Amino acid sequence: MRRKTRYEMSAGYKFFLTFCITLSVLTVLSVLFVSFVYRPEIGENFLHNVQDSLPVAGGSDRGTEPDVSGKDRRSGVHTVLVAGTDYDGTRTDTLLAVTIDTKADTINVLSIPRDTRSYMENGAVHKINAAHNKGSDRMMTEVANTIGFMPDHYVVLDYGDFKEIIEAIGGVVVDVPMDMYYIADDMVIDLKKGIQTLNGEEALMFMRYREGYADADLGRIRAQQTLFLSLAKSLMSADTLLHIPDLVRIFYEDLETDYKLSELIWLGVRCVGMDFSGFTVDRLPGHISGADYVVDPEDALKLINEKYNPYHKPITTLNTAQ
Repeated sequence: MRRKTRYEMSAGYKFFLTFCITLSVLTVLSVLFVSFVYRPEIGENFLHNVQDSLPVAGGSDRGTEPDVSGKDRRSGVHTVLVAGTDYDGTRTDTLLAVTIDTKADTINVLSIPRDTRSYMENGAVHKINAAHNKGSDRMMTEVANTIGFMPDHYVVLDYGDFKEIIEAIGGVVVDVPMDMYYIADDMVIDLKKGIQTLNGEEALMFMRYREGYADADLGRIRAQQTLFLSLAKSLMSADTLLHIPDLVRIFYEDLETDYKLSELIWLGVRCVGMDFSGFTVDRLPGHISGADYVVDPEDALKLINEKYNPYHKPITTLNTAQ
């Protein structure tokens, strides 16, 4: 059953969590497809000063490490499924399996194309982006079938949140590769080619457009890389601090997760302290078959075991629909 967590906290904790999570979790969400990010230009002692000014939560101002203990588990390795949903929240436009190694200081992000062929609960075949409509548990199960292990936790955001974030920071600069025009059910996508500052609505148009790309959804994923990198640069700049109140409201009103608050604090602090040169991104290996994306098990297993498997023992099979 879906667990939806909404947090209420003091102003001090809001500031602390905004710094840790906006500059880490939000950054992770917005640079999901890029191989590096820029560190905030705010001085190395800023985080410590913020922490020192806050009361201790649960015995530690750095939060509580999520429990990932278990048989054959690699120490310090955490996994999370990050999902971005469409407007009505029934389908996922983005699915990312993230493996965070706090000992090696690496964050690896595996993008699962929305059209990936997957087994439903009754054994029928559908696209994996429909699994969220059956609840978070079903979404997690189908992702586990696809990548060979169950992520420890999940975070779900509506793309509308990204629209508000972009509005809050004054827009995002993107080089639109072509004229884009398409009439969708809930919006008219109409953008001109060239470098420009997109507002929230226009950024959503750019993120959702795929009709003009020869490889459709894969082309859209590449375009999203451009937008997310630009957004990451803005979020990781000192100017972001001016927008903290708006970012707090956006993030905490709509975050859906099974993380505990203290665990988010811990992960936020760990991510902020990492050298993001260890941030990598991959697309789940596969090929297009008709309207579907079909996983290539051999190549997928090789990649997953090299970078994403949280266990010492190799994953040997995937329960993917062929």
